Amino acid sequence: MSSGNREILFEKFEIKECLKKDQYSSVYLADHIYLGKEIILKSLKLSEDLDKTIADRFKREAKILALLDHPNIIKVLDFGTFENHFYISFEYFRGKNLRELINLNDLNLDEKLSLTKQLLSGLNHAHNLGIIHRDIKPENIFVNEKLELKLGDFGLATSATENLVTEQNSLVGTPSYMSPEQIMGEELTSSTDLFSSGTVLFELFHGFNPFLGKDINETISRLLNYSEDKTAEKINSGNIELDELLKKMLKKSPSHRLQNAEEGLKILGMKKPEIYTSKKSTKNEKKVVGLFTIAAVIIAIVVFLPSRIEDEKPIPILKDTSTAVSEINSTDKGLEILPANIDEEFNASNEKQTINPDEVKTNLSKQVETDPLEKESIKYGELFVECIPWADVYLDSELVETTPIAKNIRIKTGKYNLKLVHPEFPKYNVGIEVDENKVTNIKVNLNELMAEIDFNVFPWAKVIINEKMVGETPLGESVKVIPGDVKITLQNPEFVSFDTTLTLSRGEKKRLVYKFKEQ
Repeated sequence: MSSGNREILFEKFEIKECLKKDQYSSVYLADHIYLGKEIILKSLKLSEDLDKTIADRFKREAKILALLDHPNIIKVLDFGTFENHFYISFEYFRGKNLRELINLNDLNLDEKLSLTKQLLSGLNHAHNLGIIHRDIKPENIFVNEKLELKLGDFGLATSATENLVTEQNSLVGTPSYMSPEQIMGEELTSSTDLFSSGTVLFELFHGFNPFLGKDINETISRLLNYSEDKTAEKINSGNIELDELLKKMLKKSPSHRLQNAEEGLKILGMKKPEIYTSKKSTKNEKKVVGLFTIAAVIIAIVVFLPSRIEDEKPIPILKDTSTAVSEINSTDKGLEILPANIDEEFNASNEKQTINPDEVKTNLSKQVETDPLEKESIKYGELFVECIPWADVYLDSELVETTPIAKNIRIKTGKYNLKLVHPEFPKYNVGIEVDENKVTNIKVNLNELMAEIDFNVFPWAKVIINEKMVGETPLGESVKVIPGDVKITLQNPEFVSFDTTLTLSRGEKKRLVYKFKEQ
């Protein structure tokens, strides 16, 4: 499909430029039609002759990035499948990779220290969620003109639920930045990333990689046989705290190494890092730490923009009708759609139920385990769900899948209550009816269920929404929030902080205009 002179991929990406392409995968600069922003699009063509490890890596990257939400980590916007392709869309972060900056060699000590702290902050967030990157190197670290850093390429990353032991005959990562235990195929922990990061930082401050040999064999030999004392002698960054940090990060034994990124930040004199909520909650996730704010006796000017939706009525979904929010269709025009309902409760209980997958399969299979004489009367249809950015899929309160879904869900014909759950969006409910030998396709953009806030602050401020740091003004775009009461804090070190609460309904957009008052 094309729009004017531009190609449209997967019915929602307007291609601006092809950055890279090979037999199976492609990388594009594109405009996300639904989100209205410039993005990076990665796609993978699924075919029988495609190496399974390539597909697994691609899907792993999408699912792991969906867990991460931190200013120092490249953000995934959405991912899914379309016909015979799998795709991921990322935020477009304009800048260079760290390799280019190392080669330019024009950063001063303070600038390098700032990058060091940002890298450790991003790692701290990932490690707190049980995610190990496994391939940290300069090419996977990106920096813009403001010297803001983001860590990317989580294609080799593993989560706490995966097996963290590397096969003896398989090297996963880039050898010259690997830890000794990674090369030996031992169990990997967050300490592995810290060693790799230490190697990257050594190169950033000293201009060369201490373990890089003439070939892969010499590199591996150096990593397995290096002297900690001799390596420590080479460390002379010009900053005592940083030298201490690098020496701890490059310890050969994980048990003697820097234990976590937060410890590294403390060595550099940085206070305990802010905790960012993840996109998908985990059992071990720490509670968000409230940021300290000071009440201000100042009047804020709040300009209320017209609401895109006048009231809180459920989004109507009619037969043969599509909206910006939801498109539900079937290969049979006779599909019956029941009223949709959006659960807009704004509380911390928005956690997915813990359901044993085997129980789900058993419960669904009960639909067909009937008397043999009645089997002929059992009829089946199929369901396919695509959701932006992603969601857990519930049928009649039972978790059956998490998008992106690789294949259609085969279920007994009949009426179901479908619920889509994402921890940072309102719950989406819709009644559907599955017909015999037909595929019911459901496409939902959860972003359209949100409210939005624009910020106009003079001179500038850190914006904190519901105790979560969003960024510094000017933000460049409006901030999407879950409808309901939204707590806002504006902070500027030169002024008294400002606190307020706005109440927004679904689809509503408001602008907060504020000028700090001289003390």
